[in-house]
Amino acid sequence: MERKMADITVSVIIPIYNMEKYLKKCLDSVINQTLNNIEIICIDDGSTDCTMEILESYKPFQQITVMTQENRGAAVSRNRGIEAAKGEFVAFMDPDDYYADKEALKCLYTCAKRENVAVCGGRILCEYEGTVSEQKKICENFEQNGRVRYRDYQHIYGYTGFIFCKSFLKNHFISFPDYRRFQDIPFIVKALIHADIFYVVSHPVYIYRIVDKVISYDDAEIINGIARGIDDVLIMSGKAHYEILHTDIVLKLLSSYIDWFYKSVYEGNKVLLDLIRKIWSDIDEELLLQDGRVSLKPMFKEPGEIDSYVESVNKKKEKLWKRIICFPYIIIYGAGLAGKKLFEYIMKNHYEGIVEFGVSASDSSGTACGKSIRPMNAYLEHKEDALILIAVKGDSYMDMADMAEKMGFKNLDVVFYSDIIYF
Repeated sequence: MERKMADITVSVIIPIYNMEKYLKKCLDSVINQTLNNIEIICIDDGSTDCTMEILESYKPFQQITVMTQENRGAAVSRNRGIEAAKGEFVAFMDPDDYYADKEALKCLYTCAKRENVAVCGGRILCEYEGTVSEQKKICENFEQNGRVRYRDYQHIYGYTGFIFCKSFLKNHFISFPDYRRFQDIPFIVKALIHADIFYVVSHPVYIYRIVDKVISYDDAEIINGIARGIDDVLIMSGKAHYEILHTDIVLKLLSSYIDWFYKSVYEGNKVLLDLIRKIWSDIDEELLLQDGRVSLKPMFKEPGEIDSYVESVNKKKEKLWKRIICFPYIIIYGAGLAGKKLFEYIMKNHYEGIVEFGVSASDSSGTACGKSIRPMNAYLEHKEDALILIAVKGDSYMDMADMAEKMGFKNLDVVFYSDIIYF
């Protein structure tokens, strides 16, 4: 018998695309929740792996509804889930993640009802290679239970750690913008601005899985969506006079995306050029000054400047490759975004030597691009014959170079992330 909307407490919405490796653990973590009367809405977004076979195996569980569509992206999938949801609240789950324990939804729902709030959130932990820990760069966690005013929080991540009253979302026309990436941040910002006050619990509710992969934004549709999402947040934070949020999104633009924007413009993306100009016009310099972390409104490169910059990067790339092929052993010093992207470049050019990853910490472990991450002191036997490529995104290259020199490594080069993305 079909359950009525009033019967269902929380609808968990899961967009799925090619996640056969992790899907079962995700679904089991939702099915095993102790909260009564939940529903699970799975939207298969045109998967080409065994996703549908796995979903078929869960048919005996009546709380699961499966929807299918051609590949249209997570935003469309989540919005379909919201429309179909019969629950008083909705939650969003990524198919490679899982709930922290069986009480997660019960904890959030009970607190939301008791406190009479439209939004309630909990702590998010991260899993990397089987180890669960807290990483504040992923999300800002809550140290104690209580009401929070969004003006005092102004964070942009962690929407999967919240539940949202469905009628609240509908009444305020809150949905996911149809972008291939960066659709979650405008969603959570709009929801929390409208909620104003929400309730938080210090209890861990959600595990976010960090997957070892190389991030790339070469697709014009993807990068244009990111630009639109950034502009959405600039407009909302500007209207609300949220100086921390406004500055955060500007810093995110400058640290993570602006070089990808320039690359796409260089490749002929005229739509993005107009979006960049709109972003610039929507940056509120007064809010930046109030926050204090950015002293001036950033100036963005014009097409002619971008062309000159890319030409200079191409010359650096040619020079670097000539140096790389002179060495039988390459150690990429840094296993983050820059290091992974550099590894991808070296391998796609069919380098015939050995490539390894090294980091500063002496107790390092884990993998990057399928390779073991080892401390730099594990490579001391290659002080003479290895080329050390310091791959960085920030300003730590001087300390890294100093450490490598003190260890006795003879051949050092620094390769910046802002250059690597053009390789």
